[in-house]
Amino acid sequence: MTEDNLEKYKEYLIGKGQAVTTINNCLSSLKNILRKADKEKSICFDFHTSGCDKVEKVKALRSKEEKKSKQIPLTETQIYELYNLELSGRDEEVRDVFVAQCLLGQRISDMPKLFAGNYKKIDDHTVEITVQKTQEQAVIYLFPVAKEILNKYRVLRQIWW
Repeated sequence: MTEDNLEKYKEYLIGKGQAVTTINNCLSSLKNILRKADKEKSICFDFHTSGCDKVEKVKALRSKEEKKSKQIPLTETQIYELYNLELSGRDEEVRDVFVAQCLLGQRISDMPKLFAGNYKKIDDHTVEITVQKTQEQAVIYLFPVAKEILNKYRVLRQIWW
């Protein structure tokens, strides 16, 4: 493996239209493997003399401002349209979790608590959980559809995480 070969691989991925993150992840993984090969005495390879360490990551073409300008939140109408799609099986479950997460505004790491009913009920429409990441208390309003989804999976016990 040489710097030239690694550059050709990078150009190949770019030519296939791979995302910048995907290309950089592939390059990083290959470099890690090559560093390990360099340390292995039974393999005749020198990472630094090969020039592989000189291969640069692909630079993102869009600025941070441009990336943020492409972030458009779903409207309430769009969320309800998703919820009303006729789906079944795993697709239905994934959709339900996504819709619940949109309506509840919680990280995916906190969703199992809500689906399992591990929260303190404040009133008919409000609950409180301890957020996993910060250990702080979060008060969550339960929109009717979110409440319906939580009840559906608490009864069925088909939570997929």
